[in-house]
Amino acid sequence: MIGLFIALWVVLALVSPTRTLHLAPVIVGAWPLFGSVIDNKSLSRLDRIKLSGVGLMLGIATTTVLALAGGLEGPSLLPIGGAALEGYLFALLGAIAALAIAPIWREQSLPSSADVRTKDPDRIA
Repeated sequence: MIGLFIALWVVLALVSPTRTLHLAPVIVGAWPLFGSVIDNKSLSRLDRIKLSGVGLMLGIATTTVLALAGGLEGPSLLPIGGAALEGYLFALLGAIAALAIAPIWREQSLPSSADVRTKDPDRIA
């Protein structure tokens, strides 16, 4: 699924290079880790760090390809640098945000111990 999103980002950026897709690198940076959390995978801290690194590398690689192909000619939200620098920093932001939010989100999505009680068939409620 992440590959499809990256392909869509690349196509849209190359078709309209003066339009900056500001959130695309954030989404790519966060996607691998959030995708695993959504799939209900229990991840160790090291696995979460690895998945955030994968998202960051995908965001950096895609931004680099787009910059070299001339697909990042649009404006930047940053006061310095262009859309390429923004892409790198926003991919980093997405990876860090996913790393920070995923454990909290995972804890909230797990059932509490009160919800997992075994029911005694002989007990009348």
